[in-house]
Amino acid sequence: MDVEHLVVPQQGCHKNRLNSSMEAMLSDPMEETKQMLRMIPILICTFIPSTMLAQPQTLFIKQGRTLNRSVGSHFQIPPASLTALVTISMLVNVIIYDRLFVNQEESHC
Repeated sequence: MDVEHLVVPQQGCHKNRLNSSMEAMLSDPMEETKQMLRMIPILICTFIPSTMLAQPQTLFIKQGRTLNRSVGSHFQIPPASLTALVTISMLVNVIIYDRLFVNQEESHC
């Protein structure tokens, strides 16, 4: 759809004029290309964290198959549930960080 030929009906003497939100959408293709190119460093910066987040899940499932996952004599932990250990440890560490370190820093200020 060619946005430049879009006419929004309005009251009064500006009836063929585009409203301000439509004017903000109008830009030439070169500006859009520049905006997309400016986003490439952000995309590149997400590669390492994404890899770090995917690694424990695949690693834990593969290791979980070979581990002795028995708890007691009748219960065995499924290998896919071992990935929850990462989330649980992160949540516990955030709570510890917030309670201990943040409170100490606030008390020194």
